[in-house]
Amino acid sequence: MKWTDILGLVTFKPGPSGADVTGLQEEITKLYPTIDSTYEDLGHDEPVITSGTDSHEDKPGSLHNDGLAIDIRGNDKDESDNEKLADELQSRLDAQYGDGDYEVVFEDYHGPDDARDHIHLEYDPDVPPTVREDMNNVKGDAYGYCPA
Repeated sequence: MKWTDILGLVTFKPGPSGADVTGLQEEITKLYPTIDSTYEDLGHDEPVITSGTDSHEDKPGSLHNDGLAIDIRGNDKDESDNEKLADELQSRLDAQYGDGDYEVVFEDYHGPDDARDHIHLEYDPDVPPTVREDMNNVKGDAYGYCPA
């Protein structure tokens, strides 16, 4: 069974370990058409949201906990395609909503953890773009985790 949003633009990872999208804020859900068109324009299958408000309790500062972040499956594409998708999505969101309110990064886990590869998208207007750029130049994921 495939779980999709009401417009059928994005798919949600189903099952017991699937994405919990209850509580996602409008700042995220309104992006579904842009996410879908970005994937389609770059020749990729429908995006699959693998994480919403689920499984981030151990990370108190995570915007997932507030319904302001999602993860999109990346382990089905190579690093180059994921980086292009993240860059294009960032560019489109900046053009639509202003530079700085959204952050899109490809989180690449390399090696044995590459099944965790994903595109992280968050709404965080309180972080200035220059600080965000510095944060994106650090190896590891959005929480500072860097696999060995």
